[in-house]
Amino acid sequence: MRHAWGTPERGYEIDKTFECLSGPDSFPDMGIPVDIVIQAQPGALGVEGMVAVDQDGTLLYCAPDRQPAQAQLTPPDIGWGRIQAIDVFDENLYVMDTETNAVYIYDATGGLFSGNPSLFFVEEVRKLSGAIDLAMAQDELFILYADGRLDRCRRKYEPASGDNRRIRVECDDDLRFQDDRPGYEATTHIPSAVPVEMAYSAPPEPSLFFLDTFSNSVFHYSMRLVYQGQYMALQPFEGEISALTLGPPNDLFLAVGEQVYHVQPRR
Repeated sequence: MRHAWGTPERGYEIDKTFECLSGPDSFPDMGIPVDIVIQAQPGALGVEGMVAVDQDGTLLYCAPDRQPAQAQLTPPDIGWGRIQAIDVFDENLYVMDTETNAVYIYDATGGLFSGNPSLFFVEEVRKLSGAIDLAMAQDELFILYADGRLDRCRRKYEPASGDNRRIRVECDDDLRFQDDRPGYEATTHIPSAVPVEMAYSAPPEPSLFFLDTFSNSVFHYSMRLVYQGQYMALQPFEGEISALTLGPPNDLFLAVGEQVYHVQPRR
């Protein structure tokens, strides 16, 4: 993994002092990462950094001018099935396990995600077969499926006996992607697209971005799932877009082979 600093206007420079995964033997206990997320300051290392996870729940924390730190997530009681994706929001780590049909929540202690996990879906076992990505958007959890469907779930807290609280989860599992352009109708998936990844951009302009491998582009939707735009290269890329992420102020960065491209969404 590499760290680069700079600006889109001036260009970027590789940080040669950045230490993270530099090969299969750099951290013997760390397998191939299945997902990587940004952890806001102070995080585990005192500054903004990144967190990577492998199939066994091994975590690697990396940040500029810091030594990497390695840790292990406490497995759920039934063990791990298949860790598919993670996300970080409000000092909590969300881990989606598609084989056990669960999304686990880990609290941060001193920036490190530790302790026993709690379940996002408390009173039901939600079928996550085919789920490929998740994103926390404030108090809502979005789950993307391989067939293009999208679920939106939120936790409701209700008083129970004594000082206890009951957690109830409400999900919208028939969401429709809307498009106000002539000739388009609301559908349960993005038309003519095969989304494989999504990213949430925070306020003041909250929205969702979807990486589409079919058109090798990125679709932009509002939080009400109204079409905002599609971003694709004027000249076709030489390879497929393999990943996307967001940087301030909600600009897009796309990985294509060994190149990283910068996109400024329309505002």
